[in-house]
Amino acid sequence: MKIFIALKKSTYFFLLVITLLGGANSCSDTAKKEEKKAKKIEKKRARDPITKLSSNKEKNTLVIGESIEISVAQLDTTIRIDSIAIAVDGIKLKSSTTLPFNYEWNTKDALPGKRNVSSISYLEDGTRDSKRVTFELLSDITPKKYTYEVVRDYPHDREAYTQGLLYEDGFLYEGTGRKKSSSLRKVDLQTGKIVQAHNLNPDLFGEGITTFKDEIFQLTWQSQEGFVYDKKTFAFKRKFNYPTEGWGLTTDGEFLIMSDGSHVIYFLDPVGLTEVKRIEVYGDKGPFSNLNELEYINGEVYANSYQTDIIVKFDPKTGKVSGFVDLKGLLEKGSIRSNNVDVLNGIAYDKENDRLFVTGKWWPRLFEIRLKELNN
Repeated sequence: MKIFIALKKSTYFFLLVITLLGGANSCSDTAKKEEKKAKKIEKKRARDPITKLSSNKEKNTLVIGESIEISVAQLDTTIRIDSIAIAVDGIKLKSSTTLPFNYEWNTKDALPGKRNVSSISYLEDGTRDSKRVTFELLSDITPKKYTYEVVRDYPHDREAYTQGLLYEDGFLYEGTGRKKSSSLRKVDLQTGKIVQAHNLNPDLFGEGITTFKDEIFQLTWQSQEGFVYDKKTFAFKRKFNYPTEGWGLTTDGEFLIMSDGSHVIYFLDPVGLTEVKRIEVYGDKGPFSNLNELEYINGEVYANSYQTDIIVKFDPKTGKVSGFVDLKGLLEKGSIRSNNVDVLNGIAYDKENDRLFVTGKWWPRLFEIRLKELNN
């Protein structure tokens, strides 16, 4: 009798487990069926679109200030659309409950770069139908052209592979690159001698530097990490990370402004060291890439164009290029000549005395220059 009861209990337990597993499998099967059904709907909509997004422009490259007429038409009239919205870079501009829907977008206040215009149709079943078209907006400013004159030249350490440069408190601060020789330096302008130095780990490739209050910030090239030092002692305080390469660095007094070798400029919170915003640097012909060492000067950012003799001037609020400075032949004007040099890189500004300094990687001289605007 006891054996029979035990068998009966075990059989009941077995059936209960099977039932529960069956229920779980049933729920899982239902979820899978719903997911499969949703995918079929998505595929059908991709094959048989519900709406069409178009514009009155034949080309998708425009100049800021032009107006674009955006049109949304319904192709599948068997599906009810409750409402529709037009957005630019995810920001809704206007909505409507009727189709066709036309909207005129005036780009006069838009930033240069690639702007995504999208339509979002809200369907009666709670789903959405989205379409997108990308426009490239060129700057509406014709950049000025500048040449230069040398005011004075100074000695510069031939071992300095200059990546970052700035002038404060009567001294140059310089960040140098290349593995096994990257450093942060405080340099006497008149003699070029190193007053103070901090060497980076041999595995790191140092890049741009800037100061903010009583701290110095230094980037590295491909390690995706930067370092913060005490400005007075060069003592290490903390490090920070970023998802791109590190190239140039400067500050407008509110944010750290960073380049990564592309045409994109990043603004970082100097306390949390996280990205706050970004801009794209554009001229009237298109984007300007290979932006390297940066210096904030009187409301504009000056940037070395890597592997060229050009300095690009742009507005940090909009990314619009305001001018190009051609420094061709600069090194040959120095009192020392050498073939063992690398490219122009390094911009520093003495705000108090309105002096502009430039140099290059392994250059024997540092130059104080004055810009001269060209008429053509």
